[in-house]
Formats: sequence, C-alpha cells, structure tokens
Amino acid sequence: TSVNIWAPDIAYIDGRYVLTYTVATFGQNRSLIGMASTPTLDPSSREYRWRHDGKVVESFMGDDFNAIDSNLFVQGNRAVVFYGSYWTGIKMVELDRQTLKPREGAQRVSVARRETSGGIEAPFVVERNGWYYMFLSFDKCCAGVDSTYNVRVGRSRNLEGPYYDRDNQTMMRGGGTTVLRTDGRMIGPGHNCIFREGDPRRPGDQGRWYIAYHFYDRDFDGVQRLQVRELLWDHLGWPRAGAIVSGGF
Repeated sequence: TSVNIWAPDIAYIDGRYVLTYTVATFGQNRSLIGMASTPTLDPSSREYRWRHDGKVVESFMGDDFNAIDSNLFVQGNRAVVFYGSYWTGIKMVELDRQTLKPREGAQRVSVARRETSGGIEAPFVVERNGWYYMFLSFDKCCAGVDSTYNVRVGRSRNLEGPYYDRDNQTMMRGGGTTVLRTDGRMIGPGHNCIFREGDPRRPGDQGRWYIAYHFYDRDFDGVQRLQVRELLWDHLGWPRAGAIVSGGF
C-alpha cells in the first residue's frame, strides 16, 4: 500500500514558518499530521533549513475520524488545529501555544459533519470582525473532470463553534453557504486557503482578502490548476469569490 504526503498548510508563527502536512494512505484513515519549521523561506539564506518537529495528530484504522487536511489557527495565546475528512467530519483540538502540539488532556471537538454520505474535508478558518469563518470542501475530489468538489462556508462567534451558514443551518448537519462550485471549464474547485494583504494588528486595516484553490480544467484534458481570486464581503459580512487575480485562463 502506498503512503502519500499532501495537504500542506503553512503559517508564520513566533519567527518561524510552521508547516503542517498529511501522511496517509488514500481512502483509509490510518493517517497523521506532521510538522516542520524553518526561520526563512529563502533557500539562498544560510539559515534556511527545515526542522522536523514531529507529529501533531494521528488516526488509526477503527477510529471515527481521519487525521488529514490540517489548518493551524493561532490568535494571541490560543492555538488550535482543525482537520478531518469524511468519517465523522471536521475536528478541532487545542494546542500548547509554545509546542503547537495537543495540550495535555485536550479532547477532540466536532465542528462540522455531513448528515448524508458525501465528502467533507479541508477546513480553513479565519477571523474577521469578531466572526470566525470556517471554509470547507464538500463532495468528491481528485477525479479529474468527474470531480464534484465545491467550497462552502459557515461562521461562529466562537472558535469551537457552533458554525452556521447564511441560511442559519448548522454545519454539524451538513450546512454551508457555497463560495465556489463547478463553473464552465472550472471543474471541482476546492481545498482552499484564505489570505490577505494588510496588517491585522492595525485597527481597521482589513486589507484585501484572497481565496486560493485547485480545480480541473475541462478544456485541457482535466489538468489540475491553481487559481487565486479576490474574496469579497457583503454588508452582512458574508464572503463571495470575486475576480481572478492569478491562474486565469
């Protein structure tokens, strides 16, 4: 059985670039999330060196969750990791702020799941104006032009939830407002990340927000592509995908 490494997530935390990644067998839940870090991303620097920092979370055959698709979230003195795929959905666990490993006695918290069969995975969480927004990918990935992947979002005033979509449906019962879906030659967009320009430490500096994701190009034999769009916010604080800024056709 082949073992794969995928789903990297990177964040700049306390002077180091911290990378979490998945080590897993596709279609099974014998998985783990590993961690590595480096002080710089400049390969020409003498300080450029990735340090192996061990595992963060692990799942075994027979568990009701799958330890893949990690997203680190750090805010002040609090650190958590979101993860999960299929099985019983998306989990969150509290981390030690210094080691970024699960705190002693920390319990997994369920934050999103499907009531019916179908994929739910790839969480990515951001904070904006006192709301925590959780972006997820639903349905089938990695099947070329047969992929049905799509990006949905919910929000909560609390990091651990409960998260609700625009129609006030809980994400613990399959709720989620659609942000991206198949459109023309863009097939199965998903596994997104969110980032922004501007300095979040400056009051009122919202900057410009962006959403990056992959999809399959119908017009080029289903080749996989990376694309970035601006992420816009309406007057009620709900996001929508805007114009393409990178990876256009």
